[in-house]
Amino acid sequence: MNRLRLAMRVLVEGETALQAAAPPPERRASGPARAERPDEPDPRPVSDRTRQLIALRDSVQAAAEDLDGSGSRALNAVARQLADILAAEQVVPFDDRGSFDAHRHNAVASLETDDRTLDYQVASNVRSGYLGNGVLLRRQDVIVYRFTGDRNQGTR
Repeated sequence: MNRLRLAMRVLVEGETALQAAAPPPERRASGPARAERPDEPDPRPVSDRTRQLIALRDSVQAAAEDLDGSGSRALNAVARQLADILAAEQVVPFDDRGSFDAHRHNAVASLETDDRTLDYQVASNVRSGYLGNGVLLRRQDVIVYRFTGDRNQGTR
């Protein structure tokens, strides 16, 4: 379902639209087994409803990026409200800047740079990470700068 359409349906219809849009349990369970990805955050500390709210906030933010002007501002306001609801459940989003940390970040792409000081720095956020009661629930998806100049010149 189109992200913008889902976000608007949730705004109009409420929770029933969110529940209807949630993937069936067999789709949620697909993917690599936990033993294959031991450093992956454990999703069990949060309820299904919290995971649905996180997914909805992701969709609303993505839809806001596709719009300009008042539509974007309205969806960003909804994303902030969803963040407030999640915060009431001790679930908070994070959008780190600075150095890449494999424990907190997933590098989904890299951006070449000739500036050595930017090597392995977060260039931009693709998807927020989440902490629940101070425990990592989901790593942040980021684009990371990669130095492409001569590594033998100077020091890092």
